[in-house]
Amino acid sequence: MEQANEPLAQPQKRASWKLIVLLQLAIVLFAGCTLLMKVAAQYDMFSWNWILLYGLGVFILAGYALVWQQFLKRMPLVTVYANRATAMFWSMIFGYFIFHETIRWNMIVGVLIIFFGIYLVVTSDGE
Repeated sequence: MEQANEPLAQPQKRASWKLIVLLQLAIVLFAGCTLLMKVAAQYDMFSWNWILLYGLGVFILAGYALVWQQFLKRMPLVTVYANRATAMFWSMIFGYFIFHETIRWNMIVGVLIIFFGIYLVVTSDGE
């Protein structure tokens, strides 16, 4: 069976805002998976609760990996990876609301710097 040597499809030069929003939803899923892992860590290793939560986390990560590949296919690599940094923001928010962890001023400054960097990357024309 012959296989045609087709060139790889080039992602859009600049990602649409719709794709950015969908990417953020996928990153929220990834950050949410870290929640499952944190909750699983509270149980004895290999207990039924640990197996259930950890297994669910691995299953979600597998789905996330498939979705991630689609973003890499449709968006510039630098845009996709720059947006992945927002997982820090989502984890911080989840930690605050679910685990009552403290958000300090330096964490907020760090997230603002991350968002500014993402903005610069996403709005650049690749020049």
